[in-house]
Amino acid sequence: MRGLRHIHGRPNFSKRAAPILAKRFRHGDHYRHDHDFLEFALVLAGQGTHISPGHRHEMHPGDVFVIPPGTWHEYRSASTFLLYNCCVGAELIQRDLACAREDPILGRLLGCASAAAKSASTWDEMSSPCEPAFSVLRISLPRRALRECILKLDQLSDAIDDPRPANRARCMGLLLVFLAELADHLRPDQNAAHRLMAGQRATPHRLVIPGVEILKQDIAHAWTLDELSEQLQADPSHVARVFNAGVGLPPMAFLTRLRMEQAAALLLSTPDPISDIGHRVGWDDANYFARRFRAHFGMTASEFRARNAKKRRD
Repeated sequence: MRGLRHIHGRPNFSKRAAPILAKRFRHGDHYRHDHDFLEFALVLAGQGTHISPGHRHEMHPGDVFVIPPGTWHEYRSASTFLLYNCCVGAELIQRDLACAREDPILGRLLGCASAAAKSASTWDEMSSPCEPAFSVLRISLPRRALRECILKLDQLSDAIDDPRPANRARCMGLLLVFLAELADHLRPDQNAAHRLMAGQRATPHRLVIPGVEILKQDIAHAWTLDELSEQLQADPSHVARVFNAGVGLPPMAFLTRLRMEQAAALLLSTPDPISDIGHRVGWDDANYFARRFRAHFGMTASEFRARNAKKRRD
């Protein structure tokens, strides 16, 4: 199953345009798979079940599933159903959409503040357990919004095949308009983590701020929930609840995000070996660090460093 990483193989990203795909697909059962791009799956017709780490959702027209790179998911259905898939290459998110990622709402859609799955599943016996960095978002669109999204995706699909020089800019503009439509229908609780990151906190619990500072001050320490709770002089289950409410992530998942952000900064600012960077952020096992980094950013640490170095040269 590990080889099934993409929708019908690798997405046919146009060489003329940005790495974006917008296309309708008719599905039946589509078993567990992941991919190295960000996927938006709009349910247009039919019914089925969408399964991802820690979640099982019945699908109905108007549902949108946002599947981050490296997060497995699958479809189960007694009959076929119709999806409109919009796939966005991870390199586009890191480069062209960097400004959009700073927006507290759009950044949520682009996977910058997704909650880690609480119960991870492995691919098969050949894979080591590795909790996905992100969980799948589900958005329910009213009919008008669904029609608007379909219109924008149809326009995006046409723009992808447009040979004119302004093709890439047109694709980026249509993609951002599509994302803005989705952002209008995010539930308030789905933005909790990004509000904290953007300094837009809505009175988090008194334990959250000191808890975050404790983790930041010793990011490489092998923290456990019990140890952090002892530092905060609070019950572990209570600490987990207030973290989830305050930043949208459990404490150890929040620590993972801090480590990934620090690792990315070190990759771009130092020539240090990747294994040393993994050790500095708290993962002594180089293979485990490599898996976590790829699940989080949709590319390997060496690819991340090389692509960003090329961007600076250009």
